[in-house]
Amino acid sequence: MTIHMRHERDVNFLMNLFHVCFACSHYRLCAKLIDLVISIQSKGQEFDYNDLAYSYRNKVDLLLQFDMAGQAENLMQEIETLFDENDASPAERDILKYQYAILYQVKGEYKKSREYFQQCIDESESSDFEYSDRDKSTAYANMGRMLIDSTLLASIKMPLDLFVGKSNAQTYIYVFRVGEAHQNDDIVKFIDFSNDGYTRTNRRKSSCNLRDTDHAKERYQEVVDLVRFGKSKLKIFTEKEYYEGTIDVESGADWNQTAPIDTKPTLDDFKKTVSDYLAWEVSNLLKTQSTEDERLGK
Repeated sequence: MTIHMRHERDVNFLMNLFHVCFACSHYRLCAKLIDLVISIQSKGQEFDYNDLAYSYRNKVDLLLQFDMAGQAENLMQEIETLFDENDASPAERDILKYQYAILYQVKGEYKKSREYFQQCIDESESSDFEYSDRDKSTAYANMGRMLIDSTLLASIKMPLDLFVGKSNAQTYIYVFRVGEAHQNDDIVKFIDFSNDGYTRTNRRKSSCNLRDTDHAKERYQEVVDLVRFGKSKLKIFTEKEYYEGTIDVESGADWNQTAPIDTKPTLDDFKKTVSDYLAWEVSNLLKTQSTEDERLGK
């Protein structure tokens, strides 16, 4: 492999070989390949810090494959230091979100892990971010595995402008009961909290970018009560914003449900439709009669 040690195309070849070996579970060869790539990129001037960070990230994936959280965390700290030294942008740093999700899962810090997995999913759905469908599917699967020792009690859809000026990704908050595995028949409370009562702005010179314009405190308290006690605590919110349902513990892709829309017409809908039609018919008859009277000079 010493012939592949100078040019960018050679490093690309080694990286492609690494991914093939990783997919085929040839991890010992993977370790040799990624160490060789990192060595070349560390010495070569044609590679920038993002190239090196990407290779480090691949080595982190390899370490996490064997639950080597300590070594992986140290290596991720090296990546963060590399980013700090080169004033990396937030977008460049975002390549580590998926690795942080896996890292915290391996360490048993499930709350942090879920937060990172959800960020990966939200950004993949709301932008052209680099997360692949494979990464998104893996994130869903890992979230599903977290239900092995936790019960999902509630899924809360937050306002789209929650982080106005920073991100427009849709955010959800999940409430769990830890220590008890989730069952398919367990009821989950789905709450649409898109209107939390606050109006947000992103004005730098403004003294207040967060204003309570629609009973925000009362709305937040009602969400707490709904999570704890259920439907009986509905006051400000309606049944269109609160729904109780179930999830598939093996999926992870159905945690963000909304209340189903009933498309079956009621008797009142039928009466209104008939009434509107008759009113339209009478209006047309009167217009026609008026036009006929004018023509006859009446």
